[in-house]
Amino acid sequence: MAYDKGLLQGESASVDGMLGSNQLTQEEKERLERLYRQQEGVMDTPDPIPRVSRHYYDQYTPSTFGATVDMVHGSHPLWNEFGDRTLQTFDEYGLQVDRKNLFPWDVQLSTSADRNLPYGTSRSQYPIGSPHADQLPIDHYEQQWLNENTGMNWQLRPDGLLASYGKFNPNDNHLAITRAGASASRDFYPGGNDPQTGEPYVYPPWQNVTGHEYGHYLDWNLGGGEGYLSDVLQSMVAQGHSPHNTSREDLFNMWMNDPRTAHLDMEDRVNVSHHEGIRNPREILGHLYTSAWMEAHDPNNRTRFNQQRGFPGGSMVESVARVLGTFMDDQGSDEGHSQEIMDQRGSVMGALANILGQKRKMNL
Repeated sequence: MAYDKGLLQGESASVDGMLGSNQLTQEEKERLERLYRQQEGVMDTPDPIPRVSRHYYDQYTPSTFGATVDMVHGSHPLWNEFGDRTLQTFDEYGLQVDRKNLFPWDVQLSTSADRNLPYGTSRSQYPIGSPHADQLPIDHYEQQWLNENTGMNWQLRPDGLLASYGKFNPNDNHLAITRAGASASRDFYPGGNDPQTGEPYVYPPWQNVTGHEYGHYLDWNLGGGEGYLSDVLQSMVAQGHSPHNTSREDLFNMWMNDPRTAHLDMEDRVNVSHHEGIRNPREILGHLYTSAWMEAHDPNNRTRFNQQRGFPGGSMVESVARVLGTFMDDQGSDEGHSQEIMDQRGSVMGALANILGQKRKMNL
């Protein structure tokens, strides 16, 4: 599934919540927002760049995720960063997840980031093919690499930039990230030093693109061989139930009684610090998925990304991936989801830790 670059052009009201309304002036927040938006386009990692955050560790080898992971050579810096920060998020909720359990289903990981790939000559305002444009698109060589190494078809926009930050191919569980997607997923250094600490200013990534594609991976494999788990929910509604007359309670009851979600019904075996309780993935994910579905079909629901009701990203599958991506690590954008959904982060991370901790492989 393609990751839409258009989100970077949306409003960024979440910056206010991320930084705290009392920490920055409105002028400073607007400046930060502009800098975030400037990540649109070719965003190669600056060199040198301060490596002071938890988001960058390159000492690992491609084998750190275990035998289920087949990694395209040279892709480990970014994907190990993803593993580091995702495991730290679990840890912040007191959840113990083994690094080798993050990918319980066989997976392929790749990225065009951190490679010596040249750029093309044209990133102008003119569409490719016009008499005013240079002939070689800016992301031409990266597109070639991605097409050759991921088995997926990567398209360029009229301005010569790749149209997607990342993709997921369910046919072979392949998660692929572009270098622009990698840059958007890494800590953001707007420039300057904090006068109190003397350290460079650093902010969380605007979008967790690696987490987004991981969300597709989870959504697909948690479907238990029925396709995406998102599609399972939608098929429940389609079987004789009107979207306009089905209540949230009705939909949740359908979820809990449908045999296609029974494989998610499992005991809590997670090592949780300072807390004990039941983390039944069937129930917790049921609340998440039904909330996402009901909000998209609420005629009174309006988001800053979509002035009409509908799913953030245009589909239930995209909506769920965007939710899970925001849960895996802090980021600047809420991607159009309500606070009610965002408040489910802790419980959903607990349910996922339960699944991953048991190495529970659903039947494909």
